Order: sequence, then C-alpha cells, then structure tokens
Amino acid sequence: MLLSLFSACYLLHARPYADPFNQRLQVYNELVIYGCCFITVELKLNAKDPKMVSQLGWALIFLVLSNIVFNMYFVFRDMIKTCRKRLIAKGMEMRVWDTASRCNCKCIHCGS
Repeated sequence: MLLSLFSACYLLHARPYADPFNQRLQVYNELVIYGCCFITVELKLNAKDPKMVSQLGWALIFLVLSNIVFNMYFVFRDMIKTCRKRLIAKGMEMRVWDTASRCNCKCIHCGS
C-alpha cells in the first residue's frame, strides 16, 4: 500500500514520462491501486458488519471496473489514431461518409 503511494508521489514529483497525458494516466493508475489496497484492508478490518462489507465490496468492484474502462478507452483511442496515421501515410486517406451513406474514401476496399 505504501509502495503504491510512494510510486504516485514519485510520478508527480519526477515526471518521468515525456507525454503529460501518459503522466496523468499513470498517476491515476497508481491511485486506483492505492484505493484498492485501502478497501481491501478495510474489508479485513470490518468483516463482522455485513452491510459495510457489501458496500466496500461494491466500491472495490466500481473502482476496478472504472479503471479498466478508462484505460481501455485510451487504448482504443490511440489504436484508432495509429491506424489513421498509417492509412494517411499509405495514401488511403479516409473521409467522412457522405449523406447518401456510401463510402467516400480513396481506397482499394470499396473501389471508389
């Protein structure tokens, strides 16, 4: 638990990542790990009260799922940006679909 907190402090102080977004994302991940550790310790200490255990369990589930969704969103966003850059580099620039709902791109897939 302390290691996660120290790691978050190190990330905030040293800023080892060149991209500020990656910097903030890693700090967020470390704080989520710290929160999960804290909830796990509280679950162990409050094991006698079923209502408290239920609330802490749901908080842990919410914290983990929100972290997964948050990170997956940015993985897919970066994947789309990378694919778009590669398509533009290959000369297959993708354009927005027109109002007739047909592909309006210059590529070998649709023949236009």
